[in-house]
Amino acid sequence: MTRSLKTFKNLDTDKEKAFYLCQGKRWVIQAFITLFEHVLKNHIKLPPRIVKELKPFWKLMKVLTSKKTSLQLKKKFLCNIVSRSIFFPLLDNYLIPKGLKLMGKLVGNKSVT
Repeated sequence: MTRSLKTFKNLDTDKEKAFYLCQGKRWVIQAFITLFEHVLKNHIKLPPRIVKELKPFWKLMKVLTSKKTSLQLKKKFLCNIVSRSIFFPLLDNYLIPKGLKLMGKLVGNKSVT
């Protein structure tokens, strides 16, 4: 999981990030689904300003974490232009670093793939 999130964060442009998600295997998408589950369950503490910015995406994150949603639909939601322009910066700046920090705590700072 951490490898997928780090790879995504290290890509330069939103177009490259969208391509990474669209062409990624199931485990790449699963890393983001796990991250969203932690956000929805409040395991990842976010500042009130960021929570306010994420409010429009709560429903999207719930759809992405649903077992009923197909992998193709999850990729489509993650790769659309709204996600690229608004959601990716929030992922880069807040969700991914906090998620990596949480994963470090959960596994005891050992290397996790």
